[in-house]
Amino acid sequence: LSALSRRIGLDRIGAAVSNLGNRIRGLGDGLGATSRRLASFLGLLGAGGAGAITAAYGLAKSAADVGAEVFDMAGKLGIGAEQLQEYRFAARMSGVEVAAFDKGVEKLGINAVEASKGNKNMAAAFKALGVQVKGTGGRMRTTEDILDDTMLALSSIEDPLKRNHLAFKVFGKSGVELTKILADGAG
Repeated sequence: LSALSRRIGLDRIGAAVSNLGNRIRGLGDGLGATSRRLASFLGLLGAGGAGAITAAYGLAKSAADVGAEVFDMAGKLGIGAEQLQEYRFAARMSGVEVAAFDKGVEKLGINAVEASKGNKNMAAAFKALGVQVKGTGGRMRTTEDILDDTMLALSSIEDPLKRNHLAFKVFGKSGVELTKILADGAG
């Protein structure tokens, strides 16, 4: 039987199965050691440490989401991401909702385009503010520049009724709300 077993190769199959068993056992031992090290590490950190890791991950993900949202909205509104963040900060500090600010700037851009196309009501509103919607060569100015000039012009109007009226005309429904940003001046 022994000679027949060697002749058919059963001895090699047995050795291979035994070798495979040893390797699987070694893999299991390695996984067990890794699990014990991870458990020890988390034990050293304690629940607070594990929570800190989770919180740090959540904070990083949240910051990335906010950054992406600001970048997307800046592109939609036609202003730079940095300027959008600065204006949003000023809006929040003045008690203006970010959504109201964004909606107002969106409407400002639409109204500036309408004024540039010859809409007499919109052109008159921007003219009353002293804000040019077209630049050199008759090209449309950037929303960013128009926004800066509009906010500066509104800040110089002392009569709150006139200021609110013009803000409503160029920013739409959010206009009066946006004048709160100017409470501390144009800066």
